[in-house]
Amino acid sequence: NSKYDKKRMTFIPLQEWDLVISEVKKMAESGKKFIFISEVSQTYEIEFLNLAKSFDGFYKLKNSDLNKINSDIFPQYLKNSYGKNGELFGLPILRSMPVVFYNLDNLKKSGYNQKNLPNNWSEFKTLLIKIKKNSNITPFYLAGDWYDFLFEALVIQSGGNILDLKSKEIKFDSPEAVKALTFWKELIDEKLLKRVENWKGEMNCFIAGKFPVIFYSSNDMGTAQQAEGLNWVADMLPKNKKYGCPYGGGNLYLGKTLELGDREYIMEFIKFLY
Repeated sequence: NSKYDKKRMTFIPLQEWDLVISEVKKMAESGKKFIFISEVSQTYEIEFLNLAKSFDGFYKLKNSDLNKINSDIFPQYLKNSYGKNGELFGLPILRSMPVVFYNLDNLKKSGYNQKNLPNNWSEFKTLLIKIKKNSNITPFYLAGDWYDFLFEALVIQSGGNILDLKSKEIKFDSPEAVKALTFWKELIDEKLLKRVENWKGEMNCFIAGKFPVIFYSSNDMGTAQQAEGLNWVADMLPKNKKYGCPYGGGNLYLGKTLELGDREYIMEFIKFLY
């Protein structure tokens, strides 16, 4: 838009979600104007720290462009977008979910291929046992940093939820959570599962052919696709009582230093992104 030719934005890339909040704090303290993308689970934290303006307040609920963007977004993707009083703080811009990555060359040695992948926890464990027996290596790896993201998926698959929606309490001792943790411990005790400290390192080891099976973010399916010579497939996480998983990704937030005079310009940029 030629109207904003003199406007300039500086893009600041960061390597990890955890670095975003500290960087945003610096921007807010400096008085610079900014918008930012942060991990979806941080909406309440961002509101509590007063780092962002709500879209409802900034655009007074009457902006047709914002309403059009909102109407095009799946309602499920907006559940981590609202503050404690129901105001819209974050627009979904990136979404991901945990999936299981399989190295098909390794699975072939145990009689598996893309057509007979496991559907449930029991079948998944059987697969891991066969890989360990035929390859003499630990078959399954979970990476650090986002254990909660992956653990929540198993709780959902068991028919529960870590967050009790009625009491708003975290329920790590629910029967479903205990069942999920018991399954992980069972795999560790039988040397079918190892934990890895580094999140990105897990995908690097999968691409290198060192890890036969991993749970990882769907965001990195493109990374695996670009890996030369890697014979792989991604699938839904095996179910227990049902299929299910949480979603991750990022929301777009309006920095607290923005002023009313910035509304039109910022909306033009948001329309460009969406």
